[in-house]
Amino acid sequence: MKVFSLDTSFSTVNFSVIEDGKLVFLYYKEHTEKLLQILPDVFKSYGVNLEDFDAYAVSIGIGYATPLRIGVTFMKTIAYLQQKPLIPFENLSTMLLFSGRKDTNCAMLKVSNKVFYRELNENGFSDIKLLKEPVKNCVCLKNQLECDKALDFFPFSVYGGLWAYKKLLQGDKGEELFKIEPIEVKQ
Repeated sequence: MKVFSLDTSFSTVNFSVIEDGKLVFLYYKEHTEKLLQILPDVFKSYGVNLEDFDAYAVSIGIGYATPLRIGVTFMKTIAYLQQKPLIPFENLSTMLLFSGRKDTNCAMLKVSNKVFYRELNENGFSDIKLLKEPVKNCVCLKNQLECDKALDFFPFSVYGGLWAYKKLLQGDKGEELFKIEPIEVKQ
């Protein structure tokens, strides 16, 4: 099974190709151009043909609203046209599941001047919350925040694609396309 995964939550565009549960391609680059202008050319230059995939994954946030909405709408359109499943993934949960930090029960991401976090405990994931004071045992991205467990690099598309691959193997048929929307945190 071949899964295409896209993350447009921050100023980088990153997409991955997961085949049979393994990463076979990763594109990760910061862009200043308009997202919809560059994606077709980037895909073409790397030989990525979106019709060749069995399923798709897309980040629904946390992140910047406009690029997230563009990425989600783009992938919903591709999934609809190809009549293939689309699995949404959320960045904070993905960090908690795939950071490799077993001693971590919290993930933080900075969006503009706000820091959002989500915790994982025996009951599952908490709601996404706005950080008002420091939280212990959090993982973060080094280029965004300072924390004890800062990650140098975390390509969300890779881990979202791996997560989607696992879900599809378990029989998940993807989300109803018209219900997939970027996350909006109520403050």
